[in-house]
Amino acid sequence: KLPDEVTSGTKRKADGTVNRQKTYMWGNVNIPAFVEALTKNGFVDIKVEDTGEGCTIVDLPNDDTLIQVEPDNTHIICNGEETVRIKIRDALLKCLKKI
Repeated sequence: KLPDEVTSGTKRKADGTVNRQKTYMWGNVNIPAFVEALTKNGFVDIKVEDTGEGCTIVDLPNDDTLIQVEPDNTHIICNGEETVRIKIRDALLKCLKKI
């Protein structure tokens, strides 16, 4: 049987550390531009927090929504309103470097 670290599918460097150099297929998200695009899409109370681990949390408390932007993916956690999700998606697409 192979060790767990071999079968997990995690890419590792020769020294055993995890290789986390993933990026967005269409470029990294420019957070200030994303916040500006959210403002243009009608969001007024926007709070941004950098976690220090390459992850940024964008909180939209008026819309009960949390956006987690990581180096290789984005998670949108909202109360299920499709119109809010679409506005966020459109703002995010405006901030990608190439599409």
